[in-house]
Amino acid sequence: MQDDNDPENWSEQPPDKTMPSLNPFLQARILANKTQAQLGREINVSPLYILRVEQGLFSAPPDPIVKHYTSKLGLPQAWEAGYANFRKLTRMSAPRPITGMAEKPLDPYTFRRWRLHNWPNLSQIGWCKAFCVHPASVYAIENGTQASVPKEVLTALIEARIFSEDGARFFAYIIKKNQSTSRAIPERRAA
Repeated sequence: MQDDNDPENWSEQPPDKTMPSLNPFLQARILANKTQAQLGREINVSPLYILRVEQGLFSAPPDPIVKHYTSKLGLPQAWEAGYANFRKLTRMSAPRPITGMAEKPLDPYTFRRWRLHNWPNLSQIGWCKAFCVHPASVYAIENGTQASVPKEVLTALIEARIFSEDGARFFAYIIKKNQSTSRAIPERRAA
């Protein structure tokens, strides 16, 4: 069986779905025996920032993070393929919608209503973690500061096999139409 954590196997080959992939940034931190807090102090960022990188929430980790990890923690130069592989495997194992398939949004669905209808047990950040999407992308569409679905979100939904590419384009069209005519609703709180 292929070891997805071995840098020699970080290639353009399809991921092995039977073996969970470890984010190369998390792997490098663990091998260096560092905590997120220690690393945050070294790079001058918060431990939460390190956590977000390790959760795969950045489409590409910021340069200061990459430079520190490659120079100080021995992150292999092939980290990009490992990071992409981690994000893809995470998305492929994301929870399925409660209906079994994501219903296409019909009037008057906004993105938030669609997300809550299909994943009622996931908070906004829980949904972002499950689909390796930065929370700022989802927040922007859900609070109404962005009318169109971010490309990062559409890519995640395609890679998670929630939508085909055509389905994602239709979804984006309907959401954009509905976002412009509906006001965002407050997120439900768990009881």
